[in-house]
Amino acid sequence: MPRWARVRALGVGSAVGVAVGLALVSFHQPGLVAALGNRIADLTAREPAIRPKLDHLTTDGRRVDEAALRGRASVVTFVFTHCPDVCPTTLADMAGWMAALGSDAGRIDWYAVTLDPQRDVPQGDASGFRDYLAAFDERIVGLHAGPEVTEAAARSFRVTYRKVVLEGSAADYTIDHSAGVYLLDATGRYHAIIGLGESAEGALAKLRRLLHGGS
Repeated sequence: MPRWARVRALGVGSAVGVAVGLALVSFHQPGLVAALGNRIADLTAREPAIRPKLDHLTTDGRRVDEAALRGRASVVTFVFTHCPDVCPTTLADMAGWMAALGSDAGRIDWYAVTLDPQRDVPQGDASGFRDYLAAFDERIVGLHAGPEVTEAAARSFRVTYRKVVLEGSAADYTIDHSAGVYLLDATGRYHAIIGLGESAEGALAKLRRLLHGGS
């Protein structure tokens, strides 16, 4: 079985979890992904339970918490460096949006939160995680924390994930996780989500509305 086939989405009861989970399951069915991507924003717009909560360190040691999210728009996604395709695809999309926005990209803080601090930041060394993100765009800032803080942050964004041991090796594992890119306004509140497979045009429209205070 190819490694990508082992990545499975977790279904949850909320509109966010169901929509994003389905998008992840359907990653290798482009037509279905596009249709789902166009519906994710409508579903999540009615989701009142996303209350972003971070208390993390960047890869260069700065703290990013709820106070740090206020004053500038932010984009947040959840990744891990051993992810075979969904995470690199999401990060490549983010880099493309940043290029398309030009100077406006500098008005947004771009964050990628690791769901796998054990491997991504071994013994507190975040250099590998930093270099991984820099391969997509150096402006994407990696965030890491201990397991309990990581779990609390994921829960606040309605992100579902779990460790799954791979066949044939008790030490090797992947992480099942829901996918999406979360847009936060300058007050640190949830604004919108860009779903997996959503068109570049749709994503850029949401980002420009975020910058200009639209809904």
